Parts: sequence; C-alpha cells; structure tokens
Amino acid sequence: MTAILTADLKNKSDLQKGINLGILVNEAYVLRGVQVGGLNCAEKSSYGMQVGGFNGAEESIGVQVGLGNIPEESIGVQVGLLLNETGKSKGVQVGLGNITKESNYGVQVGLVNGAEESRGAQAGLVNIVVKELKGLQVGGICYAGEGDYFQLGVLTLRNGERPWYAKFSPLIGYSKSKKKE
Repeated sequence: MTAILTADLKNKSDLQKGINLGILVNEAYVLRGVQVGGLNCAEKSSYGMQVGGFNGAEESIGVQVGLGNIPEESIGVQVGLLLNETGKSKGVQVGLGNITKESNYGVQVGLVNGAEESRGAQAGLVNIVVKELKGLQVGGICYAGEGDYFQLGVLTLRNGERPWYAKFSPLIGYSKSKKKE
C-alpha cells in the first residue's frame, strides 16, 4: 500500500489512499484513509476517517468528526458539533442534533435525536422515533410509535393502538408490541 500525503486548496481524485489534507475541499470517489479539510466528500464510499467542517459520503464506514456529518449510510462513529444526518445508521451518533431518516441501529446522544425506526438507544432533551422503536429512550421528552421499548423522561409519549390515557405519562413509559415475528 502506498501512502499519499497531499495538501491543497482543493483536492479531487477517483481513489484516495493515505492522508489527504485539503484546506477547502476534498473530493474522492472512494476514500481509503484520512481526509482532513473544510468540506470532505467521498462520492461513493469512505473507509477510514473524515475530519473537517462538513463530511459526506454515500457510504461512510469508520469515523466522521466535524461540525456536520451527512452521509447516506453510516457504519461506525459520527461526532458532529451541530448535526449528524443519515439515511441509515449503524453505530454511534453524538451531536447537538442526530437525525436518521430511515433506520437507526445503535446509539444517539444529543440535544435532539430522531429516527424513522430505531433498534437501540436515544439519550437527549428530545427523543423521537416515528414508526417503531425496539430499545430505550432517556431524556426530557420521549416519543415513540409502535414497538418494544422503555422510556424514562419528564414526559413520555406513545402512539399506536391504545386508549388515549395510555399514550402519555410522566417519568416512565413502556410498550410491548403485539406483533409476532
């Protein structure tokens, strides 16, 4: 394996291996290594680490650290000062806002956490799982649709087929799915 160290205002290549330092923009079709810069982008896949202002990839396998991380799919760790937003996430998201548009398998820790579906845990001031949660929510306001879950929060909200008075409670919320898998 050949390690490449580059430093430029703007770097663009089909395959980046090694360490890439870009002051403004780093672009690669496939990244295998480390990107450090203002805006890091792997058009297809990122295997390794992206550190910068904003990091993006179709598929990120590894670590992303920045103000914002916006891959289509993340497998690994995302640390975003402002935002982590993915289509699918498997791993850990830590930031002020963590949004998974489809499925989240792992842990979200932040001020606001949201997912369409989640298998794992959310810890934050506001935790939302729109459709189905199998796991745990801990925080100020916890909302979940269907699923098997436990909620611990100032206000816990549950959706689904249940009487209106069973859809909210202070401190503790619980749901046991009626689905047979």
